[in-house]
Amino acid sequence: MSAGERAVGIRVDLKLPPQHVAWPVLRDASLEADRADAFTSLWFFDHLHSVSSGPNPSPEPGPCFEGWSILAGLATVTDKIRLGLMVSAVPYRHPGVLANIVATIDVMSGGRVDLGLGAGNNLEEVTAYGINMGPPGERIAALDEACTVLRALLGPDDVVSFAGAHFSLEGARCLPKPVQTRVPFFIGGKGERKTLPLVARHGDGWNYSNGTPEEFAAKLAVLRASCEAFGREPGAVMPSVQVRALPGELHTVAANAQGYIAAGARHIILYTPADPASVEPLARIADELRAHGAAL
Repeated sequence: MSAGERAVGIRVDLKLPPQHVAWPVLRDASLEADRADAFTSLWFFDHLHSVSSGPNPSPEPGPCFEGWSILAGLATVTDKIRLGLMVSAVPYRHPGVLANIVATIDVMSGGRVDLGLGAGNNLEEVTAYGINMGPPGERIAALDEACTVLRALLGPDDVVSFAGAHFSLEGARCLPKPVQTRVPFFIGGKGERKTLPLVARHGDGWNYSNGTPEEFAAKLAVLRASCEAFGREPGAVMPSVQVRALPGELHTVAANAQGYIAAGARHIILYTPADPASVEPLARIADELRAHGAAL
């Protein structure tokens, strides 16, 4: 957490889609973000194919870098910015394997991993790779179990056993342990009946995208009620929103983000194509958003 974040209560991060971009450009944009004081964390998406959504949509198949490999590569060349995927799709990796990946990169980075988690929703990818994702209800149940497994393996216990409907462990170890005592979990999703109660049980942050401030506010009220139902403070989970930051439309970004801040967001992720030259103007927007939050 930066000094600016502590002072104003608004955290601002950057997210770069790792598709249709050369590695030197992606790396250099990440290094610019690391040098800036404006961003707490740097995020990427978790896809196995290029996708037709986001700030640089890909209507045709194209190159797309694997998410956790990006984080491993950046862990040793960045110094201070936190690193994560928003969100890591649980069907793509057994949570025992994912725990070891997270712990390794946390050690490599000196304790800078933020763990984004989601149930998965890309049918094209899972079909192409023969991954069993299941219907939505099963995905949420698997995400719930994965959170339990990950928290246990990333915690202090040397040996973990778990018997669930979707995952099972018998004498599993995750060594070395992460540098962080508690790796933050940011869970994405909007479902009021299953997903938001799951976030209330397991999450340190809740990420919302592709909606309106009005919908976000309604979902946030459900999340806060769920936190109270599970004996957590209503503000225990950081409300997080992804906001598009297209190069030709930066003049609208601050106003869009301020609408979500007014609705209760305390974490803004500026989602923009990877370009080292765009980092400085986005850092100025981040400073503006923190100042706006301080004035509320």
